[in-house]
Amino acid sequence: MSVVPADPGRDDAGVENSAALDAVFALAGGGWLLADLSLLRDVFAVPPLPAARPGLRPRVTAIVPARDEAERIEGTVRGLLSSRDVDLQVIVVDDRSTDATGAIVARIAATDPRVELVRVDALPEGWLGKPHACQRGGERASGDWILFTDGDIHMTPEVLARAIAAGAEERVEHVVLTPGIERPTLAARAAVATFALGLIGPLARANRDERYGWAGIGAFNLVEARAWRAIGGHTRLAYEVVDDMKLGLLLRRGGFRTRGFLGGREIRAAWGRSAGEILRLLEKNQFAFFGFDVVATLAFLGLGAALWLAGPIGFAHGGPFGLFAGLAWAAFAIPAAVGAARDGENPLFAAFAPLGAPILLVAVARSMWTTLRRGGVVWRGTLYPLAELRARRICGFSARA
Repeated sequence: MSVVPADPGRDDAGVENSAALDAVFALAGGGWLLADLSLLRDVFAVPPLPAARPGLRPRVTAIVPARDEAERIEGTVRGLLSSRDVDLQVIVVDDRSTDATGAIVARIAATDPRVELVRVDALPEGWLGKPHACQRGGERASGDWILFTDGDIHMTPEVLARAIAAGAEERVEHVVLTPGIERPTLAARAAVATFALGLIGPLARANRDERYGWAGIGAFNLVEARAWRAIGGHTRLAYEVVDDMKLGLLLRRGGFRTRGFLGGREIRAAWGRSAGEILRLLEKNQFAFFGFDVVATLAFLGLGAALWLAGPIGFAHGGPFGLFAGLAWAAFAIPAAVGAARDGENPLFAAFAPLGAPILLVAVARSMWTTLRRGGVVWRGTLYPLAELRARRICGFSARA
C-alpha cells in the first residue's frame, strides 16, 4: 500500500491564510473595541436635560421654517404655545408651501398674538430654502433667545424654560437637545440607535469644549439672540445643506460655546419612523456631511463596510480572533443601550444597534449616488447645483476659522 505524501506548500499556504485572517479579525476587533469604549465615554458626557430653576421667565422666539407641513404644523405650533415660564413669540416662516400650511398658521395667529406668519413666495438668488427661512424669522425675533426648530416637533411645556436655564447655568450661548422618534418600526429603531450614537460624539466634544467641539440639531437649536446676530445670523449658512450642524460651527468660531443634552423625554419628532423613510430623509444631507467629497465618502463606506462585515464573519469563522471581532462588534449595543436608558428609551431595542449600521451605510451611498446623478441636491422642491454647493460650503473639520 502506497502513502501519498502531504503537500508542504499547501499546508504553508493554509497557515499563512489563517494567520492573515486572524490579523484582519484582530485589527477589526480592536477597532470596534476602541469605538465602543470611546462611544461609552461620550454617552456619559451628554447628560439628560436638567430641571429648570424657579423664578426665571426668559424671552424666547421660536422660529419654525415650514414647507408643506399642513399635516403636522398645528400640533407643533400649539405645542410651542403651551410652553410655561417663558415670554414666547412664535414665528412660522411658510417657505413656498403649496398646501394649507399658511392658512392653518394664519388661523392660529388670528386668535393668539404670540404667533406671527411670514410668507416666502420666491427664494432669493444664492439661498437654500431653509437657511433663508431661518434668516427671515431671525430678523423679526424679539426674544433674548432664539429657538430654531422643525415643523414636525412636539415638545413638553417645560422644555424651553429648562433648556434656557441649563444654558445660563453652564454659561453658554447655544443649547442643543436630541429628539426622540415617534412610533418607529423595529428596523428604524436599529438605524436610529446607530444614528444617535453618531450625534453623541459631536455633542460630547462640545460639552468638553474640545477643539472640534461643535454640534447642532435641527429639531432643537437654541441660541442667544446676541450670539446669532454676532455671527451674521444665517447669512453665512445661506448655501449649507447641513445648516443645523454648521450653525454650531460658526458659533464656536465666533467664540461662543455649546452644550448638548439628551432630550428624548421632552422632544419627539415625526422623523424616520421606518427604514425607507430614513433613507429618503437622509438623501439630501449625508453626502453634504462629507463636503460632497467622493473620495472621503468612498473611504468611509469602504472602511465602514469592512468593519461591519468583520463582526458576523468573525462569529462564523470562530477561533479566538474571530470571536474577538464578533464580540467587539456585538458590544456596539452597550453604548447604544446606555444612551437609550439615559434618554428615557427602552434599552432592549439598542440590541439591534449593530444591525442598524448597514442602513446608514446605504443611506450615505444612496445620498452620494443620487446627488451625483442629479448634479445637485433637491431640497424643498428646488435643485441646487453640486458645483455651487461645493464652492460655498463651510469647511467643518475644525472649529477654527
